Amino acid sequence: AVRRRRGGTAGPVRITRGFSALPGEYDLVVVVRERVEADRPRLSRRAGVLTRRLILPDFPSDELTVSSIMLADRVTVLDRPLPDDQLTERPYVIGLSEIQPAADNFLRQDEELIVVLLVYNPFVTPERKFDVEVEYHFYSRHADSPERFFNRTKPQRFTPAVMGPQFDPSAGHPLMAGQGVPLAAFPQGDYRLAIKVTDIVTGRSIQRDVVFTILS
Repeated sequence: AVRRRRGGTAGPVRITRGFSALPGEYDLVVVVRERVEADRPRLSRRAGVLTRRLILPDFPSDELTVSSIMLADRVTVLDRPLPDDQLTERPYVIGLSEIQPAADNFLRQDEELIVVLLVYNPFVTPERKFDVEVEYHFYSRHADSPERFFNRTKPQRFTPAVMGPQFDPSAGHPLMAGQGVPLAAFPQGDYRLAIKVTDIVTGRSIQRDVVFTILS
C-alpha cells in the first residue's frame, strides 16, 4: 500500500492489526483494495493479496520460555494505559510501552539496535518473589571463517525490587526485556545476538538468537 505525502511523493505505509487465536497453524490472508470514488463508481479497483503461514506455539504454563525476538525502530513510553478498544489497532502496545517493529534486520552504523522480547512463566514463590536475568552476547559472522565473540552488554536483572511491589508475573503481568545498543563501534558485516534468559530461582535457562547486518 502507498500513500501520498506532501509534495506529491509516494511512500510506503505500515498497517498493523492484532488478533487472538489458539495455538496451531493458520493461513493469514491480507487483501488491500483501492477505495471506490463517489464520482467514478464504475472504475475498476486494483487489489493486492498477501498470504503468510502462521505457526502459533503453545506455551506450557509451567515452563520458562520467551516470545519471538523483535527488532524495533523505537520504543515509546505512554503516559497512560491504552484503552482496550484501541489494542486491536495498536497491537504492539505492551503495558506502557509501544513498540515500532523494524521493517528488516539491516542497520547502519549511525543507528541503534533495539531488541525487545517477553519472558513467560518465570517461577514465582508463594511470597511473590521472582528473579530473572537476561544476557546479551554479540558474535561477528564471516563466510570464510567461524563466527567470533565480539562483545556483550551488561545483563538485565528483573526482581520485585526492580519491577515494583505491584508487579506479579503469575498474575499475567508482561515481563518485557530488551536493550538499545548504539552501533558506532560495530564494523560493517553480519552479526548474531545470543540472548540468554535465566530463572535464577530454579536455575533453568533458555537462549534465543537474532541475526542482523550492519551497512555503511
